[in-house]
Amino acid sequence: VDTSGTPKIFINNDDIYCLTAIFGIAIDSKRKLLWAASNPISQYSGKNHDCKSGLFSFDLETGELVAQYFTEENGIIGDVSIGNDGVVFASDGLNNTLLYVEENAKSLETFELLDMFPNIQGLTFSNDGKILFVSDYHAGIMKVDMRTRKLSMLKASGDFYLGGIDGLYAYHDYLIGVQNGSNPQRIVKLELNRAATAITSLDVLSQNDQTWAEPTLGMVIGNDFIYNGRSHWPGFNPDGAPLPGYHFSPAALYKIDLGTVNVE
Repeated sequence: VDTSGTPKIFINNDDIYCLTAIFGIAIDSKRKLLWAASNPISQYSGKNHDCKSGLFSFDLETGELVAQYFTEENGIIGDVSIGNDGVVFASDGLNNTLLYVEENAKSLETFELLDMFPNIQGLTFSNDGKILFVSDYHAGIMKVDMRTRKLSMLKASGDFYLGGIDGLYAYHDYLIGVQNGSNPQRIVKLELNRAATAITSLDVLSQNDQTWAEPTLGMVIGNDFIYNGRSHWPGFNPDGAPLPGYHFSPAALYKIDLGTVNVE
């Protein structure tokens, strides 16, 4: 999508073997790569349903396939985040596993099995790359110290709900969350304390937008948060078939100006 809002096809799924339903994406601007999580879910209408979930990297300028890595067992890779060193991390919400792939690696590796958590979703690195934040749909937000690999839950210093977060993104000393598991659904700004051990405040940036069809993932670009506001997850049966009578409105990206958010 260019700056005028005009979309065009950058990569055609049918041209890449086992590239199926795309979930999270991330850009490695230093290495000029686009990373994408692919999952052969029942809702996907294309081919290659016999493939496994995987991570794909593409040349950011040409769209040419650079590398592909697949899970050893069936999973659902929900989101992708890239460390300052170029190591790519991904969340497998079906097996509750953190996966990673190093530059020029041969395979996707397991970083941590988070079997104590029911449903991990979004993940994002702190600006300095020392902490990986991971959202769990039910438990809240955890952090992983990348030096020690120690995992701990972020505390909420107020009476606010930290579950139901799908996409999670770092912005200065804040986290931006797409909280589609709350009622109402909303986009939230979460302030971290200096030690990054607790959420000290929650501000709602947008909520209960009647034009949404379940917001999911997005990306921080400069001072803008761009997100998918119409995933249409509510429009499918568990077996992947569209619900009779459901109106699939056109896909739409939404923008929130984070420049209006007061940061130090």
